[in-house]
Parts: sequence; C-alpha cells; structure tokens
Amino acid sequence: MKKVILSLCLLCTALTSWGQETTSAKLQKQFKISYQILAFEASYELPISDAFSLEGGIGIGAGNYVRPTLLNSKELGAALSFESFPPLRLRTKVKYVYNREKRLKAGKNIAYNSGNYLALQSLLTTAQRDDSDQKKPANNTLITEVHWGLQRSLGGNWLFNVYAGIGYAYDFHFQLGKIHPAIGLEFSYVLF
Repeated sequence: MKKVILSLCLLCTALTSWGQETTSAKLQKQFKISYQILAFEASYELPISDAFSLEGGIGIGAGNYVRPTLLNSKELGAALSFESFPPLRLRTKVKYVYNREKRLKAGKNIAYNSGNYLALQSLLTTAQRDDSDQKKPANNTLITEVHWGLQRSLGGNWLFNVYAGIGYAYDFHFQLGKIHPAIGLEFSYVLF
C-alpha cells in the first residue's frame, strides 16, 4: 500500500511539474482554462513548428453586434444579457512566437510558451437574440484580428496574456462590418 501511495505521489509531482522547466525554445502543447474580460474559455495550444502554434478555444461570454446608427455610420458593441444564457464563443489563433531563443539564452522564463508573438485570431460569437426580443442585442458575429502580444508565466501553472492590434467585426444579422482596435487581457491556468 505504501508503494502505491508513493507511486501516486511521484506521478502527481511529475504531472504538475511537466512543462515548467524548459531547456529548449520549442513550443509545448498545453490545455488551459482562461478568464478574459466578460468571458470564460477552455483552449488547447498545439505547436505546428518551433515558432508557430495553433490554438483553438470554446467558451461563453459577452456577445457582439455591429449595427447602423442614425448618422449612417456603424456602431460596434458587445452585449451580455443575463436574461438568457451567455452566447457560445469559438476561437482560433495562429501565433508566431519570435523571441523564445533569446529569452532562453538570457536565462528568462519561457515556461508555458512564454514569449512575444504576432497572431491572427478569429472569434465567432453566437446570437443571443431573436427578432421578437430586442432586449437581447447580441448577434452571430465573426471578429478577425491581427495583433501583437505578450504571454508570460506567472509561476506555477498560471499564465498572463495581453495583446493589442486591429480587428474587423462582421455582424451576420445586420450584414454590417466595422474595423476596430483589438485589445485583450487574459489570465489562464494550464491544466496539462
């Protein structure tokens, strides 16, 4: 019985420390849960080369819309109605992490794919309204962004991610699109 308990303890220790100490600048696979402003998500990051990764995520959070205004310009917004379940969010991101080798040589932490990156991201938010209920304004919206960001390990299994760039939102209900600044802030916990 003692051997079984000792084996389980060693296994748990190995699993929780896996990926934290990195001696190579290669990107690692990781599954994480994240909190973004008005959204929760689970995502998986898969390296496709030494510097590129593909990340896919699914979550719930604020819905989005683009609608015409009185002056014939377009208004971009986000809406979250607590009268119904928050809309589903599907996200994909291709990242080019460009400074991991330099960070490794300088003795900086590169655990959990920490580094500076350029990314192309697409986010689809589902509708939270129907034509009979104007109190729930979120529509099926596709948001495509190009941004520059930083991803850093905060110690343990925690990650911090911040980015800025430019995006384009297209509302399928109103058939309108709008260019907008893209800003993101995310805290994540890497499960494995």
